[in-house]
Amino acid sequence: MRVYKKYLVGLTSAAMVFATVASAVGASAQTSAPAFSDISGNPEAGAITALAATGVVDGIGGGLYGPNTLVNRAEFAKIVVNTVNDGNIAAALSDETPSFTDAAQIPTWAWGYVNVAVDLGIVKGYPDGSFQPNGYVTDAEAAAMLLRAIGDDHAGVIQGAWPGNYVAAALSLGLTQNVPTFVANLPATRADIAQMAYNAATVVPVAKGPDANGLWTTVGGVPRNAIGGDAVFTGTVTGWDSGDVV
Repeated sequence: MRVYKKYLVGLTSAAMVFATVASAVGASAQTSAPAFSDISGNPEAGAITALAATGVVDGIGGGLYGPNTLVNRAEFAKIVVNTVNDGNIAAALSDETPSFTDAAQIPTWAWGYVNVAVDLGIVKGYPDGSFQPNGYVTDAEAAAMLLRAIGDDHAGVIQGAWPGNYVAAALSLGLTQNVPTFVANLPATRADIAQMAYNAATVVPVAKGPDANGLWTTVGGVPRNAIGGDAVFTGTVTGWDSGDVV
C-alpha cells in the first residue's frame, strides 16, 4: 500500500459502489447523456449513452463517441475507476507519480486513475515493472480488470489458466452480454468497453464461499454455480501464454 492509503480508507464495498452507479445510470441516461452522432444503430448504444450520462465515458469531440476506436491502458484506467465511482480519489492522487519503470510515458492526466486502479488491485504491471500505458487493452484484459473491480476475481470464480479463466468467469457473470464479438486476444473497442463496464455495473457479484450444497451464492443468497452461466460467448481464446500479466 502506498503513502496515499489514507485516501482509500472508508471506501464502500464493490457491490455497494456498483449498485450506486447502476442506479445513477438508470436514472439519468434519458435526460443528461450527450448525443453522439456516430452510435445510431450500434448494439452497444444503450450502454454508451448510460455511461456517458454518469460521466464514466466521454466522447472524442465533435459530437462523436468513436465506438470503433481502440482503448489504451491509461484510458481504461480512467474508465474503470470512474465506473467504481472513485474519480474523486483519483483527483486527490493526480500529483503522485505512478510507481512504474515507464512512469514518464504515462500521461499526467492519468496518474490519479492509474494510482487508484493499482492500489485497489484492478490494474497490474508487467514483469519488467512497466505499465505500458499506450498498449491497447484486449477484451480479456478488460474483462479481468472489471472482474477485479467488482470483487469477482476470487478462487471460486477464476479457475484455470489465463486467459480462459477470466473469459469463462466473464461470460458466466454476464460481462460479455450484448458484446457483438468478444475475442479474448484482440484489442477492445470503446463500444465494447462501455458495454462490459455497464454489464459490470449491473451484475450481481458471486459471494466468496459455497453453500451447504457446494454452490456459490450471490450476495442476495440465490444459489448459482460460480462458472456456468447462460451468457453467450462468441469469441475465441487463442495465442496466449498463461504467464502473461495484465
